[in-house]
Amino acid sequence: PVAPRWLLTAMLSGYTRAHGFLLGEPELPSPDPGVDIDGYSPASPVGRAIIGSYVGDTVTYATPSNPSVRIEILPAVPYTG
Repeated sequence: PVAPRWLLTAMLSGYTRAHGFLLGEPELPSPDPGVDIDGYSPASPVGRAIIGSYVGDTVTYATPSNPSVRIEILPAVPYTG
């Protein structure tokens, strides 16, 4: 299951391009120019929603501006860098 210090690729509802991020780290450069990489805290709304999920899962979380954001977990691997 997804855990802190995992590098994930996800598709957020309303977007047409995958979004890469590292759970628990600041922004990093992406090895793939087609994927943007950000860092999210495990305590953030998205962090709390995806911890424990698996590749292929779709989870929902709330933000102040949107009570129902869907995110599909695509490739996800432990970060070793």
